[in-house]
Amino acid sequence: MSKVNQVEKILQEIDATKFHKLVDSFLFKKFSYDIHSNGTKLGENKPTKGTPDSFAVLENGHYVFMEYTTQKTNVTEKFLKDLEKCFDEEKTGIPVNQIEKIVLACNSDLRPEDIRILSDYCKSRNIGCAFFGNSSIANELTNTYPTIAKEFLGISIDSGQILDYDDFIKTYDANKYSTSLNTTFQNRETEVEKFNKCLNSNAIVLVTGASGVGKTKFALESCRQYSGEHGFVFKAILNRGVNIFDDIKAYFDEESERYLVLIDDANRVHTALEYFQNYYGDKIKNGSLKIVASVRDYAKEKIISKMPNNISHTEIELKRLKDESIQDIVKQEYNIINTAYLERITDISQGNPRLALMAASIVKKQNRLDAIYDVTTIYDEYFSKVK
Repeated sequence: MSKVNQVEKILQEIDATKFHKLVDSFLFKKFSYDIHSNGTKLGENKPTKGTPDSFAVLENGHYVFMEYTTQKTNVTEKFLKDLEKCFDEEKTGIPVNQIEKIVLACNSDLRPEDIRILSDYCKSRNIGCAFFGNSSIANELTNTYPTIAKEFLGISIDSGQILDYDDFIKTYDANKYSTSLNTTFQNRETEVEKFNKCLNSNAIVLVTGASGVGKTKFALESCRQYSGEHGFVFKAILNRGVNIFDDIKAYFDEESERYLVLIDDANRVHTALEYFQNYYGDKIKNGSLKIVASVRDYAKEKIISKMPNNISHTEIELKRLKDESIQDIVKQEYNIINTAYLERITDISQGNPRLALMAASIVKKQNRLDAIYDVTTIYDEYFSKVK
């Protein structure tokens, strides 16, 4: 059975509450909607009554309403009743002229005439309408949002190494040996400006530097910003020790899209860089695919030696942060303002933000200066649970 067929089959059998939360996640990923759910209880897989099922408030102050159903028969009639309630200002508290679009989603498939009926009903109120049935959702999950298929349906679409921004952070932070990426990005304004210029004029940018200096965080946030400003689809590759060739072919074949790809720790997953250069050389040369790779300083010469001469590339080396910047990060993330702690953290970390964050987390938990006596003590304390 193909992956799409497998997803379609499980979608047909999913319960209403799980389907509701799946579609919320799907729409959040697809449209970046800030979704509010009316139809499920917080923290529970239990339904509640509400109109609409979910909604989002747009930047212009207008609304997107969402209605979902897992009903097997008379789906069109069900949606027409839902739309009638959505247009009832007494039920929603929202004037109809402030509803910009309504999204309808079901785990079956609608016929063309059904879609026309529902679309015409929305158009009569000057409201846009979008439809997602079983087939369209299954194809989107299989080809674009496999993490949703894994979380809600228990289906592994790929090796889980190609991720979007949010899933990259979630997966990265799940590693008990890593310090969190879910922190405020700051004190790298000059480097970001240089990064943008380098990526504008090069196909591949290597972000290099010593271990713990913040290469992954810098590359991740810089890529996210650049992709949003220049219309690229951003994906990040996180090494899981599994061959990634099939995943790359599945994700980046769309001719109409432009992609910005971050290969984290390229020295550990250097085959990905080679696959891109060999399989998508034309896309790299014409600028529709750009690559950023974080590389540890001891391995950069090996990576650079594999770069073909006909593909433009450059390097940005991240330096250690100044003491003031280290203290800003510690204050921001852990609200530590005690001068003695700040000075000890600054002295031990020597401009290394990873070490500073490790020390700060220990201070926050233990509130003891001797707990961060030296680097060895920090590592002992930080990884004590792992041991």
